[in-house]
Amino acid sequence: MGTEEMDTFKDRLQKILREAITELNSIGVYPSKTVTQVNVNTRARRRLGACRQTGGKPDPSYTIEVSSICRSLGDDDLKKIVIHELLHSCPACMNHGSRWKTYARKVESELGYHIGATVDYNDIGLGNEAERNYRYRITCVDCGKKMLRMRKCKVVVHPDLYRCSACGGMLQVDEINNN
Repeated sequence: MGTEEMDTFKDRLQKILREAITELNSIGVYPSKTVTQVNVNTRARRRLGACRQTGGKPDPSYTIEVSSICRSLGDDDLKKIVIHELLHSCPACMNHGSRWKTYARKVESELGYHIGATVDYNDIGLGNEAERNYRYRITCVDCGKKMLRMRKCKVVVHPDLYRCSACGGMLQVDEINNN
């Protein structure tokens, strides 16, 4: 990612952050006022965003990061990522516990954004980007369900000992060529 492209992406994220905070406040959800910018993480490949807490109680501060792999996403998908991370800056919401889920449901019902604890890369158009981060693709020969693995774990070495969780079918393992 070149400097100009990075700056454009950062500017988009800053605009989206301001919009997201305004929308959350309009429905009575108040993320921490210490979140004032979104940083771009050029190293993150397995996560789309992160909310990091710095400082302890009673005055925690928060930093939000969005992975550079998200630069091709539309503004609505980026806003969902930013809102997800902003919800973590609300009191007692650093995990995906009951309070965080309550806020996520409120965002969906009042603003229409589906905010989940995780997202499938294929659902937001990053399927090819996701595969680039993994070495093995496990596919059910019956239903076609795909799973990705980074390491040579037991299911990769001995797929004959495992079955598809969706349909019980046999599994096939392929090594992904990331050149």
